[in-house]
Amino acid sequence: MADELREIKLGVHGIVLHVDYFNGGGSIEHDVLYEVCSFCNQKDCVYDCDESTAVWSDGKDNEKKETTLAVSERIAFNGGVDAIMSFVLAAANAGIHVETPYFLEAIKTTLDAIGNND
Repeated sequence: MADELREIKLGVHGIVLHVDYFNGGGSIEHDVLYEVCSFCNQKDCVYDCDESTAVWSDGKDNEKKETTLAVSERIAFNGGVDAIMSFVLAAANAGIHVETPYFLEAIKTTLDAIGNND
């Protein structure tokens, strides 16, 4: 059977879907900037990287230190971005026309909302 992978460029935050209609699933690219650890630049770090552990253990102040609240907000924001992107891919796989102006506006509004959730 022919390759059922379809590329869909949404034009919102650089979102490009690679939808596998035959097998289900696919992948997604986007240019939404994740918030990252100020020490190791990883989006999922909760200050367990070598760089941040060394700074926290020395007991000195460091301008790169985030509060526990800031770390949890960063992790929540990044999780929200991942959840939205997963939903968009799942919607495309289910046959929803994700390229409609209403769906695109919903994506923009949702990403703005998680970015403003202080």
